[in-house]
Amino acid sequence: MSPARSTEQLVLRCYWLVCLAGTIAAVSVTAANNAPPAVAALLPCGMVVMLTYPWLSHLEPDRLARRHILWLTAALLLSGIVWFPVWWGVGFVAVPALVAVLAGYAVWVRAAVRQARQPFEVRDYLEPGEEP
Repeated sequence: MSPARSTEQLVLRCYWLVCLAGTIAAVSVTAANNAPPAVAALLPCGMVVMLTYPWLSHLEPDRLARRHILWLTAALLLSGIVWFPVWWGVGFVAVPALVAVLAGYAVWVRAAVRQARQPFEVRDYLEPGEEP
């Protein structure tokens, strides 16, 4: 394994550990403050992960990155169930809409990051017969 690849894996492992620790801390603090239910803290934590992960997804193989985005989307929907009855029932529409927007954002950012990492060729932007 190349040193660059091992560094990328270390960065991803640290990222996932920080996400896990932050989620556990948020749920623990919410539970300690007797805020019912403590599970309600999972949706905001999942939103933070969904907003940050696509920027690092290029460090993983494509198939694994797509799978992680899919799992994050499912986890957001499940954690959002607690929020369905809030706002006089608007949560039934707002939570799935929010999850759909975040999933679209994740896919768009992942594609943009992948595109930005491709080498830039001046010849791709020249008219036929034009010199660089």
